[in-house]
Amino acid sequence: MLAGDPLGTPDSGAGRRYAVAIPVALPGGGTWSMVVVTPAAQVLGAMAGFRAQWLLVTAIAVFAVGLLSFLQSGAMTRRREEVRRRAAEEQLAGLLEFAPMGVLLADADGVVLYANQEATAMAAASGRGPLGGRPLAGMLDPSCRLAAGEQIRRAAAGQVVEPLAVRLDGDGPAVLTATPYSQDGGGQCIVVVRDVTAERAAEESRSRLAEAVDQVQEAVLIADRRGTIEYVNAALAAMTGYSREESIGQPVRMLLEKEQEAHFDQQIEELVNQGEVWRGRLVNRRRDGSLFMAATTVSPVRDSAGAITHFISVQRDITHEAEVETRMRQAQKMEAIGTLAGGIAHDFNNILGGIVGFTDMALLHTEPGSEVHGNLLHIRQGGRRAADLVQQILTFSRQSAAEKVPVLIAPIIRESLKLLRASLPATIASDQQLTGADVRVLATPVQIQQIVMNLSANAFHAMRAAGGTLTVRLAESADGAEGDRLSLTVADTGQGIDHDLLDRIFTPFFTTKKPGEGTGMGLSVVHGIVTDLGGEITVQSEPGRGTTFVVLLPVTEARPGSTLVSSEGV
Repeated sequence: MLAGDPLGTPDSGAGRRYAVAIPVALPGGGTWSMVVVTPAAQVLGAMAGFRAQWLLVTAIAVFAVGLLSFLQSGAMTRRREEVRRRAAEEQLAGLLEFAPMGVLLADADGVVLYANQEATAMAAASGRGPLGGRPLAGMLDPSCRLAAGEQIRRAAAGQVVEPLAVRLDGDGPAVLTATPYSQDGGGQCIVVVRDVTAERAAEESRSRLAEAVDQVQEAVLIADRRGTIEYVNAALAAMTGYSREESIGQPVRMLLEKEQEAHFDQQIEELVNQGEVWRGRLVNRRRDGSLFMAATTVSPVRDSAGAITHFISVQRDITHEAEVETRMRQAQKMEAIGTLAGGIAHDFNNILGGIVGFTDMALLHTEPGSEVHGNLLHIRQGGRRAADLVQQILTFSRQSAAEKVPVLIAPIIRESLKLLRASLPATIASDQQLTGADVRVLATPVQIQQIVMNLSANAFHAMRAAGGTLTVRLAESADGAEGDRLSLTVADTGQGIDHDLLDRIFTPFFTTKKPGEGTGMGLSVVHGIVTDLGGEITVQSEPGRGTTFVVLLPVTEARPGSTLVSSEGV
């Protein structure tokens, strides 16, 4: 029988048994077998119990391994978090320790619990020892300690307080900021002390610079690269009429005359690209719409990297200087033309003398009423008209003798306007405002009459199509250093004169009239007479709104009987 073989019949499960033979060695080399027989039911029951125990042990082992892994993973995570926390704390501590401002931790009584290097250095500069365990107020100037202590107490109590301006003991200005901080239930606060000595010095420097720029006579404007105004000084505000509030934030082009707006952006762009200084003259527009000329310098402003960030413009009003330059150029031109015209007129006058003289002689030998006699009369009439024109040229060139006497202007003006009135249409009205009737100028009556007649004739011609009003004003004008002068104004409401033509209207033979309607000598003669009398003539005109001439003549204290021959007469 083999060990483990069942005994009994195969079908009788209840009677089946399991036998196990155990060999036993006997003395002498023999063996016996010990057979142990166990019922099958008992064997199977023992095996089932063993299987259940094995499964339980396996489950417990698996659970134990999983629990151990979980606990080990959690521990590792906690260790990593702890490492990160400690690294962050060390980093924060390093930042606080080496921060460029004093950082302190204080309790409600202001006793320092922690101070970084900068705070320690501040205390050392004020002659104090280590701050730990000592009142924070000791590092401050005595005048600030009470207020600083109150700020710290309030912050330690959890209140939000505003920054406090203080002074370090023995040092410069600083700003103290206290922030509530609570740990372990105790009231504490974090105090930051920032030394603002350098900032205050820089601010004072900027303030002095801004004040200096604000007080200079030149107009100063600062704009960004887009041409937006960021700063204007008082001189520019006074020059333009725009307040600082009205100017800042607006484009620079709002100050420019309309014709310059179109290419202003292009000029600025070129300036940006080239980084050069622009100098020139700009016609600017004031708040009231009036124009003025300014000598302007525009310079780029660069940052530390060399990039252009802003522009600074310095301007000076040169309107009066430009007008003086224009008058000087006009006077020089007129003087040159006058010299040329005078020489031609003298030669032409000699020719006319022969023509008129021989014509008069020929008339004596012709029958009045005959065709030849009539033709000669036309020749003499033309010669005399030419002689009158020559006389006007000589008057313009100031090369004809003129005896000047003290003249009352008002009566001459009235008489001249009366002569013109007879030939004027009813659509033109006349307004005379003549004061200063007893004021005299040193001139000849003919000169005054020529001034009034020529200016009035031009005014009438400008209004002949649509009508209008001729205004003639005479008044005294006190000009300080210039002395008392008489102001004669002749204004019309006619078609006006284009701006491009204003510089040419006093040029001899220049006219805007049609051929045959004028010689172009009227205004040039007026200019020559006024200059000869030591006066000044100006003109203002707007197309469609009329023209105004103003003649200023020096007043004389002399009375009738005094005479003066022009030093430029011949």
